Amino acid sequence: LHKFKPFREALVKVLPQFGIARVRNVQDVYLTKPLKSPTFWFGPFWGKKLRQHFKSPDHFFMPDSLADRNWNTNLLCRVNGASLEVGVHPGYQETWRSSDRITVQAFAAGVKAAGHELIGWKDL
Repeated sequence: LHKFKPFREALVKVLPQFGIARVRNVQDVYLTKPLKSPTFWFGPFWGKKLRQHFKSPDHFFMPDSLADRNWNTNLLCRVNGASLEVGVHPGYQETWRSSDRITVQAFAAGVKAAGHELIGWKDL
């Protein structure tokens, strides 16, 4: 919800009071174009508005647990050396969460093997 104006304005007023200077970017990297998604169309504008007030990774990717099962380090080609946050919902249950955990672990290993650096939020 942080991408929508009323929530973004609330975050701008409240988060600095708690010393929070970083906010997740709006998703702007997709493997398949979700043409019916408002975020696909307005995400770049919303992300720009967030980055006026907060530090954030340059790009954000959240795999669709059904459509994006085979994402890998080729994803990095889409961001041209900029920072990329990959969001997943990992878990250990025998569900899509377990699959996301396994996939993101393989992705991280591939990123490191390709010579890229994995960083945390504090390193932005």
